[in-house]
Amino acid sequence: MNILLITPKFPKKINEAFNITNSPLGGWIDGLINNIDTSILNLSISVFDEGKINNIKHIKTDNIDAYKIDYKDNSIIEKFFNENIYDIIHVVGIEHKYIKDIMNYLPFEKTLLNITGIQYEYEKYFFNDFSKYNPLKNPFLSLNMFIQHKIIQSRGKVEKEILKRCKYVVGRTEFDKKSVLTINPSLKYFSCNEILRDSFYTSQKWNIEKCTPKTIFVSQGSHPIKAAHKVIEMVNILKEKYPEIKCYIAGENIVRSKSILTFLGSNYASIIKSLIKKYKLKENIIYTGFLNEEEMVKKMLGCNVFLMPSSIENSVNSLQEAMLLGMPCVSSLVGGVSSLVDKNSCLTYKFNDINDAVIKISMILDNTHLSSILGESAIKRINKIADKEVNIKELISIYKNIIEDKK
Repeated sequence: MNILLITPKFPKKINEAFNITNSPLGGWIDGLINNIDTSILNLSISVFDEGKINNIKHIKTDNIDAYKIDYKDNSIIEKFFNENIYDIIHVVGIEHKYIKDIMNYLPFEKTLLNITGIQYEYEKYFFNDFSKYNPLKNPFLSLNMFIQHKIIQSRGKVEKEILKRCKYVVGRTEFDKKSVLTINPSLKYFSCNEILRDSFYTSQKWNIEKCTPKTIFVSQGSHPIKAAHKVIEMVNILKEKYPEIKCYIAGENIVRSKSILTFLGSNYASIIKSLIKKYKLKENIIYTGFLNEEEMVKKMLGCNVFLMPSSIENSVNSLQEAMLLGMPCVSSLVGGVSSLVDKNSCLTYKFNDINDAVIKISMILDNTHLSSILGESAIKRINKIADKEVNIKELISIYKNIIEDKK
């Protein structure tokens, strides 16, 4: 089988071959690439980047053909697809900017769309309580949030268009299955769970005796959907009982932003900075900046509880990674989360119920036995969901199914 993976980023080993700085985002792509057996299929991977030139760079490493396609117009995209023929084209994520540009060149009779995020669902939840965080009716803030919302809506329209034209989709939650089949009931939907980053399988497990008490870890907090504004409200309440509490938020350190938008109080960073100042939480809310795979493992093992506070998600890999480490977890019960957790492996709350979230976090901070029980159950559950061998076999079976379907 000749397989092409179209992904938003290259895995680490291919980035190194291209001399590209590795990104800590999208680590599950590394998990997928690192575990596909290239002795039983011919694997290629491509990344499309819109820019000022038309150019295709090709390298081969570890039996994988990698193509970096820079494009200023669609002619180079057409050239790539005309010159490279595959049995299956596996598009990993349909929410990305380049999808609208490659869509007209995909042979949909052999294209598999891999659902990751779902922008047309996310836009329904984009900062839905925004007015509460703009009490002064800052027109610049309103305009910026409006523009950001429109960008999500625009990508959502592209998602719907490609789903209506495609025949095959692979997802992993009841949420994404229902969502895509609502757009196109004739789609053939396959279910296949993802493989997580290698370090989370091989790492030592979380231990209550080795973590720092009264610490919370959040994997992202630079976008309204990730709900750092809700986290700050939670920490403000928790501080009354636990004055020493600290919450570490990984990803872009938006509290250091010195952009003109932040200066004008007109972006999400300005909202976060103002909330931290309002509640006097400078010592309690700590943005760590981007963490690589090893740093993420270390930080998770060192914290008391993992919190997933988003207003909407499909399948949250960071939550799965924390559960695989055996961390006690608290999560908003949104989107596809219910396909990942049960009452024994994670404590959940309704997104807007800040008080319930605080109660669930406090239960873990106060109860070492509960922490251990949750962690043990989480490991068992995610070991099944993120089983490398099972998930790779299932993916290969899906490829074969599509090829057979074409005959």
